[in-house]
Amino acid sequence: MQNLELEKRTWCLTEGLREYLIIISPPTHIKNDLFDFKKDFMYRFGTARYIHSIAHISLSNFMIESIPELTILNELRYALGGKKRFEVHANGFQKFIGSNTLCIGVMGAEIIKLQNLMVAVLRKRAKIGNRGTQKIGVPHMTIASKIPDLEFDRSWAYFREKSYSKVFTVNKITVLRKNHSLGEKVYKMAFEIELE
Repeated sequence: MQNLELEKRTWCLTEGLREYLIIISPPTHIKNDLFDFKKDFMYRFGTARYIHSIAHISLSNFMIESIPELTILNELRYALGGKKRFEVHANGFQKFIGSNTLCIGVMGAEIIKLQNLMVAVLRKRAKIGNRGTQKIGVPHMTIASKIPDLEFDRSWAYFREKSYSKVFTVNKITVLRKNHSLGEKVYKMAFEIELE
C-alpha cells in the first residue's frame, strides 16, 4: 500500500531527467554548529559557494531519466534492509585545496561501507550504470567551497586554530531529488529510509 501511494505521489515528479543526492542529515545541534561556522565565515571572509547550504554528509549522487523513483526507493530499501544505526565522529576543520573548500572532517568506517553498498546496488540492481552513479570522495560537511584564493588562505589560517569534535548517531538515510525536466534548481526531499 505504501509503495502504491509513493508511486501515485511521485508519478509526475519522476518523469524526465532527475538528479538525486543521497545524504546523511545530522541532528539539529550539529546543523546549528555548522550554521554558526558559516555565519562566522561570512562575517569575516564574505560569501562563497555552499555557504547557505544546510549541513549534511553527501554519500552518492546520480542522474536518471527513465527509471521510476519507486525502483530507486525499493533498491535502496533492499540495500539498507537490516542496516543498524551507527555513530559518526565530526572531527575538526579540514580543507580541500583543489576546490578551495573549508569543511568539518567526518570519521566513520560505516560511511564508506554504506557508500560502496549503495553504489553497487544502484549500479547492478537498478541498472543505473557505472558512469551514472558516483560516490562522493572524502566524507565531510561543507562550510564553504570555491573560496577565492586570498580568502581561502585567510579563512584556513583562522579556522585551523579552532577545535571541533562531536559524535552523533545516524538513524536514517535521506534522498533528495532535483527534476531538471521541470526546471527545478534546488534539491527537494524525495524520501528517507530509517535504519534499525
